[in-house]
Amino acid sequence: MVTNSLSQETEYDHIQEAQRFYRSKKNRKCNFGYDKVITDTKGNILHRPLVRAPELKCFGDPHDYYLGISDTPHSWTRQGKVIENPHGCAGCRVRAACGFVVQERIDSSPALGTALASWELATSRIGIKARYADPTWATFAIQCRQHSWSDSHVVRLAEYKADEAAKKRVRDKLRRKALKRLKRVDPGELDAIETEGERRAAELKLKRLNPSAPPYIRRLNDAGCQRTADVWAERKIMKRTGMKPTARAIAERLQCRDPYRGMPLPSLATRVNETFVRIDRLEIDGIWGPFKWRRPNALTP
Repeated sequence: MVTNSLSQETEYDHIQEAQRFYRSKKNRKCNFGYDKVITDTKGNILHRPLVRAPELKCFGDPHDYYLGISDTPHSWTRQGKVIENPHGCAGCRVRAACGFVVQERIDSSPALGTALASWELATSRIGIKARYADPTWATFAIQCRQHSWSDSHVVRLAEYKADEAAKKRVRDKLRRKALKRLKRVDPGELDAIETEGERRAAELKLKRLNPSAPPYIRRLNDAGCQRTADVWAERKIMKRTGMKPTARAIAERLQCRDPYRGMPLPSLATRVNETFVRIDRLEIDGIWGPFKWRRPNALTP
């Protein structure tokens, strides 16, 4: 797989290439050393850590590496303190690993090494801009075009993107099914679930006062009874509309109404998880029966 960023033309415009290089998104977060890069000693990369964004197409490219070798961070002084901002290759955290691969690739080609040495010898005493305008730099750049190296990262990244795209298609399919299911739910059924939740809350508040009630019910207060019924109703609604009734999802829905408004989400989700166990026990013990709803007949007076 060719990793050169340059095109395969015979002419070279250093200004155009510099603009391309500095417009491309540079790495500021990804960080790994040369010990994480495996090569075949000829510049072909057998393995390196997967980098998703930015893709670091410039990694190991001799042309791009030496194009940015003189980069320095932008700096300014604020309240007596010098602040530096990354610029080009300056600030790239994988620069050492990149340089290791670049050196290996240059060593693998005598012609490339000769072109680089000629450029460095001819321009070592002139300014940075003039160095890249020198004909020896164009010779080195064209030599870079004539070489190609493989990088397994290109294949791995393509496989990763294909896998993520497949997962996204599955998620989108499930979401579309859920939306279709939601459209088929009668609003009257959702209202009936809410009403049933209030009825069960009132029933549980009375039952907890009964000395013959199970201990796990007698230990509840009114707030616990109400929360148990509210969680039951939210879980029932989410299941009916095709949503996944996780503790966090239910907690987020409960936060939109009193008395749960303003409660921290993690602690509320923990309470919802505890309530799941209580609801299951209420249903197993036969205290709460199944909920059945029938669509009202429009012809019935």
